[in-house]
Amino acid sequence: MRAARSGCATFRLHLAGQVVSQTGTWLQLVLGPWAGALADRVDKHRLLAAAQLLAAVPAAVLGLLVLTGSLTASLLYGIALGCGLVYAVENPVRHAFVAELVEHRLIPAAVSLISAVGAAGRVLGPLGAGAVLATTDIAWCFLANAISHLVALRAC
Repeated sequence: MRAARSGCATFRLHLAGQVVSQTGTWLQLVLGPWAGALADRVDKHRLLAAAQLLAAVPAAVLGLLVLTGSLTASLLYGIALGCGLVYAVENPVRHAFVAELVEHRLIPAAVSLISAVGAAGRVLGPLGAGAVLATTDIAWCFLANAISHLVALRAC
């Protein structure tokens, strides 16, 4: 955790980053329990930052492949697998990280806010996708998702 910011200010920044990231993507995979065990053994901040960066890569690659007309079914399956593996780690780490950002007594409220962000992302993401699709190409949805992860990475 950065020493220059207070815990509440850091949590607010983290929450804002999650609003953007959750709007871009929402996914879980069956590897969650193993990822949760990993989150208990390593530095959550670094793991979360790595997961955000790794989540941006397949989204950007997918966007570029669609823009160039180079996307194949096998590439799509590989990208989907990569995304699922990243999110299998990112989701439990993100939830566990909350306990390091706020005082113990504020954890229930913080977890509730994180859940609300997830719900908002499931509404705002498709709404944004509709607006993007009405004016451009689906590739820009994937590229916007990549950018959303970079915003969350910056807020980490």
